[in-house]
Amino acid sequence: MYHGRRKVTIDEKYRVSLLTAYADEDIKTDESKGLETVKNFAFIAGLVDLAREKIVSNAGDSTMALSSEPYPLVMDAPFSNADEKHVSNISQVLPEVAEQIIMFVMEKDWRYAENVMGKKLERNIFLISRQKH
Repeated sequence: MYHGRRKVTIDEKYRVSLLTAYADEDIKTDESKGLETVKNFAFIAGLVDLAREKIVSNAGDSTMALSSEPYPLVMDAPFSNADEKHVSNISQVLPEVAEQIIMFVMEKDWRYAENVMGKKLERNIFLISRQKH
């Protein structure tokens, strides 16, 4: 999801940190709003993936029935603070994590994601804001 050599860690108190690899060492990274957004996406994607694995592992013989169960992910303005490259990376990962994604995005933010996710859309609904005069 990141470009560069970064990883997300979660400590025993569920604090999420962003680390950057320098030589043989991982150093805690100061986060811009964009990096915070990408870190949060990585965290959410990991949680959804772990939930899916847990359900499937507990299903026993009914694994086939559960493997097609949709896991919806609803997001408001998910790309607002991310740059073009991170939007593209996030857009590649999201369809692999959640079978059903509902996003509320501004048109300017969607332009970068559309190149990657546009082919996977089942439905695209545009809401037009009308100002009162």
